[in-house]
Amino acid sequence: MTNKIWYEMVNMKYGEIYLSKYIGLQRTLKKSFQILTLQTLSGILGWKYFERYVWIAFILIALVQFYC
Repeated sequence: MTNKIWYEMVNMKYGEIYLSKYIGLQRTLKKSFQILTLQTLSGILGWKYFERYVWIAFILIALVQFYC
């Protein structure tokens, strides 16, 4: 009986470690995606052609930041 309890506790600890690593990876991916999005859209804002449509780019940035 003590072995069964021990193995359950070990499995729970492995699950906790897995979840913490998974959440850390997801946070890293989210940060990377946000940085990439901002860099890409800031490059688009620099073009002379899109000078009139800056507000559209700001709306796109806001939507991407909100949903990601």
